[in-house]
Amino acid sequence: MLAKLIKHEWKETWRIPALIFGAILLLTTAYMIYFSLCPPLTDRGALHVGNLFLFIAFCFAISAGDLLCILYFGIRFYKNLSTDEGYLMHTLPVSPDRLLLSKTAVATVWTYVYSLLLYAIILPVTFFSVPRIQQTDLSFLEEFGEMMAAILGGSPLSALAFLLPYTLAGSIYSIVQLYAAASLGQFFGRHKVFGSIVCYLGLHTLFGCVTSLFMLPSMTKLILDTSQLSSLSSFTVYFTGMFRQVLFAQFLSNLAVIAACLFLCHYILKKNLNLD
Repeated sequence: MLAKLIKHEWKETWRIPALIFGAILLLTTAYMIYFSLCPPLTDRGALHVGNLFLFIAFCFAISAGDLLCILYFGIRFYKNLSTDEGYLMHTLPVSPDRLLLSKTAVATVWTYVYSLLLYAIILPVTFFSVPRIQQTDLSFLEEFGEMMAAILGGSPLSALAFLLPYTLAGSIYSIVQLYAAASLGQFFGRHKVFGSIVCYLGLHTLFGCVTSLFMLPSMTKLILDTSQLSSLSSFTVYFTGMFRQVLFAQFLSNLAVIAACLFLCHYILKKNLNLD
């Protein structure tokens, strides 16, 4: 039955995320065409202000696409399980946990693929855009790439082995946080939408604090002395080791929040659902 629920959820939701994906791909294509026609700057220290603002606008646009995708699934969760549609959904011969898992699975697939798409877009776009924004040496971007590779494991395979589950946890985290807020909003009587927004802000703050507490032990280890500051290589080695611990702590905190949100959603759906 879970497979049927996932199939139904996919058929009902694929259009909006696919539209967002298509819009982002078209925007990226147009952006790359424009910058391919714009020659790199040759004057030392020159800054193309228009291209800089265009690059910033592009980054905001693709980030907004990710946000819209997450919001769409959050709104669908609320409407499908907490309004009139919920009366029909909860008459199905399935348990609340399967309803929750089917919606979480489909939403996670879309947001996860979108996150991977952002990785595939933003890095080459940045390398392509910088020479057309400011006349500069691109070696710093190569050094930055090497530092990120070291943080994520040192080799491409190790980086993927960490980045893929880390991104997946982040995608699930974003989805179930909205689901938990929508579930808690059911206790606000006639102001459930407003209550859901308030709960989301509260949960976002709470989970941010939890994540900070997880990361704090790693952050307190950041002690730099003059020998580390005097050598870029030694600073890079020390910083990447510390930052890897921070990312791993954040990954663990995301898993803890995911478990808490799923438990909360399941409990409210099963015990305290208050439909409109």
